[in-house]
Amino acid sequence: MENQYFNNNNNNNIYNYILNNNYISLITLDDISQINYISTAYWGYDGLYDFDDLKEIICQNLSFCIKIKFEIIGFCLVSKINDFKCEIFLIAVKPGFINMKFGNKILSYCIQNAHKNGIKIIQLHVSKTNEPAIHLYSNLGFKVVRTIKKYYKTLITFNENDRDAYIMRLNTF
Repeated sequence: MENQYFNNNNNNNIYNYILNNNYISLITLDDISQINYISTAYWGYDGLYDFDDLKEIICQNLSFCIKIKFEIIGFCLVSKINDFKCEIFLIAVKPGFINMKFGNKILSYCIQNAHKNGIKIIQLHVSKTNEPAIHLYSNLGFKVVRTIKKYYKTLITFNENDRDAYIMRLNTF
């Protein structure tokens, strides 16, 4: 996918190019179809979200994406719970751009933006077996505060532990 935009296949060049040219932007309603497309690549039908649900989250102006031209390559949906607390609703990087630090960059950006907007606590849910995501969140300061058994009820899996989730929390103050 990245070869569509760059002649050099070096991941660092792509990463630096995107970061140096400010390709992070607020998610708009026009981005919903791309968000659903990327989501279903990971979670199948469970990754397809209702337009009204996404609209409600997007209109809170806490959700951002990384774009090359008009194509979203990663995004982070953030939903405000109250004046001081929000939840990472969904974060994903498009296949073909994984392991290039875009997840870290977009999540870091969303954390900084939430803090600027007075958010003191950010929380998220993650499968206990999703080690790459847990590693990312832990590196950014998130801590496990609780386990929820069978949180992912509709997940098709051979490992029942995949259904269990951690609640992770970050204090931004």
